[in-house]
Amino acid sequence: MGIGMRRPVGRWAIMVEPIRKLLRLEWSRLLLVAVALYIVPAPALAQTSTACAPEPDQDGGSWLRRSARAVGVDHVQGNVLHYRAMQSTSQPYQSDRTSYPPYFDTMAEEEHWLDPHSGVERIATRDVWPGSGPNASAIILSGPQGTYLVPDSAGHMQPQLHPDVRVLWRLDPWSVLADWRRGGRVSVFGRCPYRDYDRVVLTRQGVGARERLFIDPKTNLPVKLETLESHYLWGTVHTQYVYTNWNLVAGGPALFPSASFRLTGGEVEISRTVGDLEVLTATQSPTFMPDDSAGAVRIEETPAFLRAVPPDTVRLGPQTYLLQNPGYREIVTLIADTVFVLDATQGEARARQDSAWIGKLFPGAYPIVVIVTDVAWPHIGGLRFWVASGAMVVSHRASRNLLERVVEHQWLHMPDLLEQRRDRATFIFRPVGDTLSLGDGRLRIIPVDGIGSEGALVVYLPDAGLLWASDYIQNTRRPSLYTLEVWRAVRRHGIMPARTVAQHVDVTPWSAVDALVRRLDEGDAP
Repeated sequence: MGIGMRRPVGRWAIMVEPIRKLLRLEWSRLLLVAVALYIVPAPALAQTSTACAPEPDQDGGSWLRRSARAVGVDHVQGNVLHYRAMQSTSQPYQSDRTSYPPYFDTMAEEEHWLDPHSGVERIATRDVWPGSGPNASAIILSGPQGTYLVPDSAGHMQPQLHPDVRVLWRLDPWSVLADWRRGGRVSVFGRCPYRDYDRVVLTRQGVGARERLFIDPKTNLPVKLETLESHYLWGTVHTQYVYTNWNLVAGGPALFPSASFRLTGGEVEISRTVGDLEVLTATQSPTFMPDDSAGAVRIEETPAFLRAVPPDTVRLGPQTYLLQNPGYREIVTLIADTVFVLDATQGEARARQDSAWIGKLFPGAYPIVVIVTDVAWPHIGGLRFWVASGAMVVSHRASRNLLERVVEHQWLHMPDLLEQRRDRATFIFRPVGDTLSLGDGRLRIIPVDGIGSEGALVVYLPDAGLLWASDYIQNTRRPSLYTLEVWRAVRRHGIMPARTVAQHVDVTPWSAVDALVRRLDEGDAP
């Protein structure tokens, strides 16, 4: 009997005793849930049923050997698995709406050569983006030990900026099995239902997070790999690599999935469809080990455009400065008693660097206003830092929902500054409708409002004669719809800037932009 749980007597026992039993039962359930939450990370818990059962065979290595035999690795050993595939990769972080679907996909035509022993693939990929492509073929070496770009036969190397190339090898269960068999302690978690059937779940410590490999005990085939992966905006994301529609490799008896998927947060991000499969001898395939490829360049874990290289400063006016590194430019300006920060890119590390520069450029204590001109995810990576620091956020009214999601999202596995100050941080948001003037008219925020730039803003600083064009002037060599829409917005609001600068464009005379697009507007451009 616990303290305060005296047994009732008489007729009250008839009424209270069932309630007491119910409370005792519910506390037991709550205790079990609390233990489960402590043991299993929350994202994984949401994806794995609590109906897992013990697995009698606790030899993880034995399950891996059986799985390797089932897919036919031994049959191909010493040779190379060759196939062609089509791959679509969702781009939620830079579609015309990053708050909700549908998102555009990049589409790629691929040719693969896989060494089943090392798990390394040579991939020749040729992709198409909206308005771009088919682009020149890129050669990628993708494997558990790293991802590399390789020069083609002419010595050319096609740059790859998007971060998803780092995870391509996990779409291939043969590569995953090679990695799991190569080293590291593998244990058996149990039997858990996944996609309507019980699967044997193996687990190991991966790089920074636990990984789980689901194997079908009927056939010994791997059906899913799941883990947590770091993300510059969301902290960590629950990722799953799902292998389906298994098929015989030409000549048998090897098996390979005809469809593989990468899911993040339960949503399909990458979908790969495999065509004909065949086994080639080593002499029939190109060389694909990094050590044998002169000039191969390792793709770093953090893509170049997201690296918070310490920024340089360029003075644009008495109290206006450009902060720029190889990835992004931003502007900081002191107007009256307020510091305005034009965009917060890359992540917390970059925001801390910008904050340090603000302290040097404008000594003293000033309120901060961050103006978010575009909500592509890399453009708002530093937002959480500024909210944690007490800054007001100004952005297009259509951006509010996404920005609130970013601020409210909990970084449980790797707490950032906002998570550490969660109990006292407040999201202060001011929306922009038709236009907004701040600092006694010395800063004007203007919606672009073209069909390709809905939700985007530009900022005019009349004292510096400067237009901050956000990401919507991307080059000054050839006209684009973005540039035309910025030019029209400027003309519509009666602004006459002397120069412009943007996230990926250096300071440029406005006359150059005007000459670039004026002939388009005089014609039939949309």
